[in-house]
Amino acid sequence: MLEKNSINKKMIIAAALFFMSVTLSAYAEYSENKARKAIIKFMKKNDLGYKLKDPVRITQDPSGVLRITDPGSFFYQYIILTPKNKDVTDPNVTRQLKIRIPKTCDKAVIVTHGWIDKGAGDWPADMANAFAGKTKPHEWMTLYFDWKNGAAVANPIDAVKYSSDVAGPRLAKAFLSLLPESQKLNHVHLVAHSAGTWAITTAAQIISDKTGAQIHLTLLDAYLPSKWDKKKLGRIKADKPAYVEHYYSKDITLDVTQTDLPAAHNVDLTKVDQLIKTHEYPYKWYGATITGKFRKKDRVMDKKIVTKYKDTEYGYKRSLQSSPENFKKSLKLKKANKAIVIQKPKKKKANILDISTWFK
Repeated sequence: MLEKNSINKKMIIAAALFFMSVTLSAYAEYSENKARKAIIKFMKKNDLGYKLKDPVRITQDPSGVLRITDPGSFFYQYIILTPKNKDVTDPNVTRQLKIRIPKTCDKAVIVTHGWIDKGAGDWPADMANAFAGKTKPHEWMTLYFDWKNGAAVANPIDAVKYSSDVAGPRLAKAFLSLLPESQKLNHVHLVAHSAGTWAITTAAQIISDKTGAQIHLTLLDAYLPSKWDKKKLGRIKADKPAYVEHYYSKDITLDVTQTDLPAAHNVDLTKVDQLIKTHEYPYKWYGATITGKFRKKDRVMDKKIVTKYKDTEYGYKRSLQSSPENFKKSLKLKKANKAIVIQKPKKKKANILDISTWFK
């Protein structure tokens, strides 16, 4: 009976919140603020206030990779509190007690997802682990960022809004909380797919401003809503030169993910994608360039990983993790370019008169 009453109460609360949110959209600015205050008061009275101030959490996976989890949602953090509220952009951060960052760590790599996706138990965690396998733990921090509640919205534009204005600042706040003030940070590589590219753009700027670290951004099929300023995506103002790269495939998402960005070195993967082009292929491809193979769960039919354009290798080879020499070359690559197109090498036609080719 108690359980049934609890369920009924939750249903009533959910219905009330829905009614309030619908009413909220019809108010003028002054009335909106009054409505927000009424909803906040209502939530606190019904033991839902924690959803407004739920802290960002840092935990460590069994593999040793760090996970930053943002439990916030578009409704509570963006609509009710709004990004103007300090509790939204400067949240409390909780940290698992066993986490220890070596003082020698001066570099980091962070991976995150996009719209209607997650980090834990999915490709961001796998990619973070792949990076961890290629780096020295006393030099590199390896993390992934999970903001699945903020990404779980019907409209992808709302995911971009949350990503840029809420998830980005929260990611930066949590990441910086790991570092003692005296610890120097030299380099941060942030990798994101789709709507998540806005989160890493915002986070990277904050991290750069606070630490002076050099920034490397890897944007994978970056989502640019119609009429949004493409100059802002991936743009970093910093004293040290930043390297920004954008890998995309021409798929069903059309122009919103196939834009050559002014702040980035642009690379088109369409020719090496599968027969049916997908929005997910760029992160599958990038992950494969780290490990040397596609994951089984990627279900990629053509197992060959093509990374080369002329004399330049793309993907993992463009990172500092690969080698300092490779990253120096990356910094010299042209930005705001018409995307270079990576293609499968053409097969040489067999000469029927050449007996050596008969048995190949």
